[in-house]
Amino acid sequence: MGWRDIAHAQQGLITRAQLHALGVTRGMIRHRISTDRWVARSSLVIGTTTGELTRAQLMRLGVLHAGGAAMVGDLTAAEIGGLRNWHRDEITVLVPQGRELGPPLEGSASSRPDGR
Repeated sequence: MGWRDIAHAQQGLITRAQLHALGVTRGMIRHRISTDRWVARSSLVIGTTTGELTRAQLMRLGVLHAGGAAMVGDLTAAEIGGLRNWHRDEITVLVPQGRELGPPLEGSASSRPDGR
């Protein structure tokens, strides 16, 4: 499976680690970003398409940026499950307890089971 397949399965998003594992070098990533083919969506996640992200892509971005066993949670997960009339602009991403994260991505609210 190549980077295109992975990015397609992840709504046009792929992590730098995934790219590196597939043999895509930092230089190749920098070149595609500098020529406006790709967009650095976070320090860890690359968008292989340009333009504004969809709601689903924003959710995926939060999960990929958090890494590991991260998942959408709270009302964001309920939205995926079909909940209506409780929309919130922010996206909640649950991360394993003890996982150290930097500041939340714009539009995301990172949560831990212990409430931190």
